Amino acid sequence: MQTKFLLLVMMLSLLSACATQPGYVTPHNSAFAYSPSDDHVGNEIVFHAIQLVGIPYTFGGVRPETGFDCSGLVLYAHQKVGISDVPRNSRVQYSQAKPVRMSQLKPGDLIFFRLSFKRISHVGIYIGDDRFVHAPRTGKTVSFASLHNPFWKKRIAGAGRYY
Repeated sequence: MQTKFLLLVMMLSLLSACATQPGYVTPHNSAFAYSPSDDHVGNEIVFHAIQLVGIPYTFGGVRPETGFDCSGLVLYAHQKVGISDVPRNSRVQYSQAKPVRMSQLKPGDLIFFRLSFKRISHVGIYIGDDRFVHAPRTGKTVSFASLHNPFWKKRIAGAGRYY
């Protein structure tokens, strides 16, 4: 099932990279205009992130050879598409990302979570269909998760993007 979903995501990302859409301005900050090429960048981020599914979680990890933590996964996937201004820490990623409404998520956007207390402590990469890829915790691997899962749903803090 997971393999079929992975193949579907990759096929959809390739198909949607050719699609065109009218211009769009984000609701939070009109300085950031949306363009059809943004879809391509977001799909490329997703493509690189899903290739890492199965890599072990490693606190402080930023490479496939050594493993990933959540913000390291985000950093790596963005660097693979030439985006180098993504901070290393999930809290700073959240504070510096362009805000995105949850209802307007696109593949490649970041979803931020408050796992404990009131601070941002986790991040995942939205892949579409209310799913995201993330590096969950020690003892786990980079994997898919659903925004409908009650654990994740009640801990969502917001979303943002760097492209």
